[in-house]
Amino acid sequence: MTSIWNKLSCIGLNKISDEKEKRHVLLTNRIAIITSCLCFLILAMVFIAIPEYGFSSTRKLIFASFFVFLSVLLFNYYGKFNLSRLFICWLPPLLMMFISIFNKTQQADDVGIRDFYFYRFLLLAVVMVPLLIFSTNQKKYIVLGLAPSFFSLLLFDPIHDYLGIGFFDFGFVDDHYILATIFSMIAYIGLLGFIFGLKITTDNFETEVYAQNKKIREQNVEIIEQTEKLKISNKALMEAKDKIEFYSKDLEKQIAHKTKDLSLTNEQLILHVNELRQFSYTLSHYLKSPVASLKGLMNLVKKDDLSSANSEIFNHLEKTARTMEEVFNDLDEILELRHGLHHQISKVNIRELFQEINDQFASEISNLNIKVENQVESQIIYTNDQKVKSMLFHMISNAIKFNSPHRKPVIRYTFEENGEYYKMKVWDNGMGINMELYRNKLFEIYRRFNNHMEGRGLGLYLIKLQAESLGGYAKIDSKLDEFTEIEVGLRKNMAL
Repeated sequence: MTSIWNKLSCIGLNKISDEKEKRHVLLTNRIAIITSCLCFLILAMVFIAIPEYGFSSTRKLIFASFFVFLSVLLFNYYGKFNLSRLFICWLPPLLMMFISIFNKTQQADDVGIRDFYFYRFLLLAVVMVPLLIFSTNQKKYIVLGLAPSFFSLLLFDPIHDYLGIGFFDFGFVDDHYILATIFSMIAYIGLLGFIFGLKITTDNFETEVYAQNKKIREQNVEIIEQTEKLKISNKALMEAKDKIEFYSKDLEKQIAHKTKDLSLTNEQLILHVNELRQFSYTLSHYLKSPVASLKGLMNLVKKDDLSSANSEIFNHLEKTARTMEEVFNDLDEILELRHGLHHQISKVNIRELFQEINDQFASEISNLNIKVENQVESQIIYTNDQKVKSMLFHMISNAIKFNSPHRKPVIRYTFEENGEYYKMKVWDNGMGINMELYRNKLFEIYRRFNNHMEGRGLGLYLIKLQAESLGGYAKIDSKLDEFTEIEVGLRKNMAL
């Protein structure tokens, strides 16, 4: 019996995903089954108690009601859930009204006062059915479900009076009958309000419970997934552990052997670096000495005694000697930066430093009528002031040197603090650089981008080299014949 009960109760549930909707359909099925069983039991009891009436019209009606209530299960089977619930709401009050009228017309001799109160009591009882099987947010269906019981109770006497089977048509006398009718409506409304309020509380509680259950189910799924992952990870760890144990036996010997090899390699590397450094300095100084001697000898030559041809050759020799001297000086500066010499950190007012380098170019700025916008605020930083001065010198020198003859020259200095760097920038509206052509060659040594201007092409290379020696960077943004901006980042922790 339990198995049959469960199967019949669950008809149609496989077509619903919402848990609350499932509960309402389940309850509709069970009300239909219980009501059908009650009809069957009433019919059986009537046959047993009063067998002489046989299969009368009333008994036929009860028998038909048995199948009608079971049809609710058929509606749910085909997914007509709202129709089945409205059917279970409408059928009891309409059936009670019909039975009341039928009994009073067919069995008038057996009608008593209790028949007028009994059916009202039954109509009051069915008020709870719509509120049991619909949610409070389905107000339209609740109203439709309550309509038959409400109007059956409200129009109970008018319908009976119209058909000539009213309370007073049978000759009954009760001074309180009309008052009882009014009280039944008040009881209906009060019962409806109480059950509806209880239903709201229940629905809110169920909503919270469903939400918590959903969260718990999701957490359970997540826990299961994590458990599976942990099992896989644990298996992998065990395999890794076995491998580690397998390889660890020979690992110490290998490490000792590699450490010895690395130590020897490191000693040889240090020796080679020192030899290379010594060779670099020796080469630079030994080459500078002959050039200095050559310049000294050339100073002894009387240019006035030279012929025009020899004078031209002598000028070329002077220019060559001067160029060689500049190259060797560049080499000295590069070696100094490469080997980290003169790396002392000091306190620097960055605005004053910008202004100091700017003042060195005061005459060029004045002659070219350059507008200088110094947007650097007074701020103390810790860095190598000599290297920063050198970088600013080359940055400002380039901005002045490569000004555009087509517009009034403007140079802008900015400084900002961002993350782990201090960023100093020099912007100008000069000739600019063809970035598509030279983007990957900007910081190459002796690289020039404007051949008609004087210079050795060393400035950008030195800026980058000095910035990197301070743990920073250098980068350029430019557009041909529009602007150039050189940005240098100085690492903050260089003060440590």
